[in-house]
Amino acid sequence: MGEDAERLLSRPPGADYKGKACWGARGLGGDICIALECAKTETLLTIDESFDLICPAIGINHKRL
Repeated sequence: MGEDAERLLSRPPGADYKGKACWGARGLGGDICIALECAKTETLLTIDESFDLICPAIGINHKRL
């Protein structure tokens, strides 16, 4: 999963992270795709604990409610 995340992070800003990259045979899972769609200036609001690990790892601000 880490290698696939690195591959997606190397795409240019605005690249599509949905579809096969998210749910394919070696998909990353929806939470990582959601976090990757956030701009650096945005804050992701969530109730899901998985973002407590994902967001800091990729430099995205988040707040768990």
